[in-house]
Amino acid sequence: MVVEWISCLAKRPADRSGEDLDIIFARFKNLKAFERFNHAVLHQICYYGYYQDLEEGITLYRQGEIGCYWYAVLAGALEVRQSKTGKYEDAEAICTLRPGHFFGESVLDDSPRRNTVITSEFCELLLIEKKFFRTIWERNKQFLEDIIPSPSSSFVGEHNNYEKPPENNTVEGKPSKTVYSPEALRNGGLVLRFAMLRQQSPKLIRDRELDKRKVCRCFIGSEAVDWLAKISPMVHGRFHAIAMLQALLEEGVVTQVGHGYEFKDQDILYRFVGDENNNERLGKEAYSEEDLDDVLLMLSRSGLDAQLRMALRKPALERTPDDLSLIYDELVHIKALQYLSTMVKKELSFAFGLESSFKKGTVLFSEGEEGISWYIILKGSVNVLVHGKGVVCQLNEGDDFGKLALVNNSLRTATIETSQDICHFLKIGKKDFNRILKDVETNTVRLKEHGKDVLVLEKINIPNLFGEDDSQTHIPQIQKYSVMAGTPEKMVEYLLETRMDNSNTNNFDDHFLNDFLIAFPIFMTTEALCRELLSNYNRTNCFIIGQDETRNITAEHKMAIKKRVVQMTLRWCYLAGNLFLENQCIFRFIGELMDCLETDELFNEFNLLKTALRTLQERYPTDDLIDGQMCAPVRCSPHRRMGLANITKAIREYKSIRGIDQNIFRVFCADHTYTTVALPYNATVQTIINAAEERVLLGDDCILCEVKSSGERIPFEPSEICVTTGLSVNGRMFIAPREHLDSLTPTPEQEGPTTSNLTFLESVGSKELAYYITQYDYELFNAVNIHEYIFRIFGEESHNQITANLDLLLRRFNEVQLWVETQILLTQQLNKRVYLLKKFVKLAAHCKEYNNWYSFFAIVMALNSVAVSRFSQTWEKLPSKFRKICEEFEGILEPSRNHRVYRLLAGKMKPPILPFMPLLIKDMTFTNVGNKTQFDDLVNFEKMRAISSTIRLIQYCRSEPFKAEPPTQVKIAQEITNFVRNFNVIDNERTLNQLSHRLEPKKN
Repeated sequence: MVVEWISCLAKRPADRSGEDLDIIFARFKNLKAFERFNHAVLHQICYYGYYQDLEEGITLYRQGEIGCYWYAVLAGALEVRQSKTGKYEDAEAICTLRPGHFFGESVLDDSPRRNTVITSEFCELLLIEKKFFRTIWERNKQFLEDIIPSPSSSFVGEHNNYEKPPENNTVEGKPSKTVYSPEALRNGGLVLRFAMLRQQSPKLIRDRELDKRKVCRCFIGSEAVDWLAKISPMVHGRFHAIAMLQALLEEGVVTQVGHGYEFKDQDILYRFVGDENNNERLGKEAYSEEDLDDVLLMLSRSGLDAQLRMALRKPALERTPDDLSLIYDELVHIKALQYLSTMVKKELSFAFGLESSFKKGTVLFSEGEEGISWYIILKGSVNVLVHGKGVVCQLNEGDDFGKLALVNNSLRTATIETSQDICHFLKIGKKDFNRILKDVETNTVRLKEHGKDVLVLEKINIPNLFGEDDSQTHIPQIQKYSVMAGTPEKMVEYLLETRMDNSNTNNFDDHFLNDFLIAFPIFMTTEALCRELLSNYNRTNCFIIGQDETRNITAEHKMAIKKRVVQMTLRWCYLAGNLFLENQCIFRFIGELMDCLETDELFNEFNLLKTALRTLQERYPTDDLIDGQMCAPVRCSPHRRMGLANITKAIREYKSIRGIDQNIFRVFCADHTYTTVALPYNATVQTIINAAEERVLLGDDCILCEVKSSGERIPFEPSEICVTTGLSVNGRMFIAPREHLDSLTPTPEQEGPTTSNLTFLESVGSKELAYYITQYDYELFNAVNIHEYIFRIFGEESHNQITANLDLLLRRFNEVQLWVETQILLTQQLNKRVYLLKKFVKLAAHCKEYNNWYSFFAIVMALNSVAVSRFSQTWEKLPSKFRKICEEFEGILEPSRNHRVYRLLAGKMKPPILPFMPLLIKDMTFTNVGNKTQFDDLVNFEKMRAISSTIRLIQYCRSEPFKAEPPTQVKIAQEITNFVRNFNVIDNERTLNQLSHRLEPKKN
């Protein structure tokens, strides 16, 4: 993937295809350097930027030169030198630039470079030419001024944001998320109070009685949450409303009658601080609806951080399961903790506290002091000072400090002081640090066979896994072990010994069974797992945890192991779904297991297994062919849906695609004639070539490739399988002799529509569209087998398994996004484009109401695309209320801290939920790339657990069916259903941009 995005950047901007820009954007949006950039700006950077890698010791430019490029640091480090005399040999190092830093902004006004920049190690940089950077700056000045200082506003010059401690809540090279002043929150409280006073049914703010005394002008917490959750699409449910009110409580704008520090969704009385002081002048001023929208936007951005700080301020024993989960979710994405195991992070969720500093220059500890705490920067930045050297570096959000003195039991080697006004830190004391982190090895148990480790276990010292009372679960300490690594064989054995017997009160659920059955294709074959289960069925010994020995098992225990093998098989059957029926190894294994059960007279287990298989066969029947074709999801446009049969126009129940299902698709030739091929979905590319060659008579040396609407050609490898479902939205499959590949061109139909569906959209409500889009999205989502995620991340060819259902789900995101762009860009009249913007904002809001984050993200990203976001005239006509809703929606897309805002909001929802799938795929991909699958011949089960936890989240999201009532009558429902399942789009980025400039030409 790295090579791919670099090769895309190597092309001239004019030669980059839409697919190239998508690849670059997908890479850049996850980089620290660009996490604060507006998506529209980032798209332009993707278009104009160039990649460059440099070895150590290369001088980019010298002090006094006139610059040609603006730079962003992607990887590595550069040294900034400055000379007071102007002579190069007198230059002194003043700071270091690292990933996330920008420099070279003097190109905006052609002022001389004020520093010399030299690479201090191997570096990867993004360069933008002077004229292009000026273009980006002029178009997007309002987005960039807070991120990149202009030379005219800089009192120091280039690298101002690195040489001096940042001002106005910005950190080194990267501003923090907006921090609102106490004054802004107080004014926001007045606006919210005014709106609450206008609410009459029920009347929120009024006098009440508490403990036989009158409490003036107060409100009930649960009623305020009810009201706030309903008044605006900017409020994403009750959890979000509580977080917004918590921000006011934290700042003292709202107080609890009884002086609590947590805002609760309960019958607890609260009041605004002016009401508490009987301020008669309070509330004399009236506020508009627009003022309320501004306040809701501010509270929306402040609330989630306030909720986290509230949880961290609580003593460990007072933290609720929700508090611990909130803290843990934050720890998971902190880079300083990435090397720690899941269980250690859970322990840290109990131990971490919050330390805050509100004044720049506050000293956290001094050089020479005894080390008593370890810190991680949650928000803000600090300077590291060494006696005689001054400031040697600056640390930012996610960085840690203070650990060395604790590990070595030594004195502090530097002084740490805050470099901005508002800073928050995670803090853990020396005692807890030693207990949790320093003594990890003492909590590790290693089981050996023949002198080699075969299983590595981690002892769990916390009383529970978030929220369970140990006195009720009666879990003996000796049983609290989590698997960190092991051989596949020994992990199966350990599973059967410790996780399978429901009657054993010594067990606890750490998801080991599910995680193993989800992830096993990564490290062992299906045949090997079947063999191990049968071997354990007939096992005659067991091991003892903590000792390098085994012992013979009793007849009773032997029978228990046999039953546990059946339990594990039943769970595997449930999780694997249709794949359990299709695999010949499993078929043979089930036959042998049932014979053994009959021989051992385990009739109850025999019947359980038989019933489970019958249920699975009913769910995935093998005789569901219609006229010789598979009843796959219905498509009304088979020429667009390559690889999916057009069975009938009637909407049928959506069924998962299986590898053995019949796949009917077209293969085009250079002259745009085509032949229709019918093969199983799991057919290889070579099989498709062989079938097509017999009909098109192009010779024996042919290549199969995808031709995109942009003209880009992507050849397939002969061993690839299921390529038809992986085509781009308007992509087509072509065959040609190897030497004539360059002659292939897109077909006319690949260009997409020429008119919008405005008339139809005007006749259908936004909620109706959202319902039927969501209904179809859930069908695609539910059709994906959990192992398809594994096959996609680790290679479907290596497992000889298809990912057709996942391919269609992921392509759906592109379809919805491109459909929104296409509709707006094909609408000529300005007022109609404004109408469509309002329509799509409402559509996104309704998708969110249906917990459909997938299409919500697709719609909002379409509105933020380069082609749509540049419509200044259209956006100016959009009412301010809709613009603010759009701004809030963009806040949910905010990628900082690994999409923390979205993760917290989605994490509080009840299923069914349709998550933002590209983010989950990214999570699993990063886990795979960043962690070894094996070390010392043992499977790294921490990696398996991390990947499986993402898939468990997916399972949770679809654990309930989508049961919302359809908002329309059956007659129009059929029409809308057909419409949303067959979006006709333009997927050529260049065409979309041309349409955009034609509608609203660039101003001179």
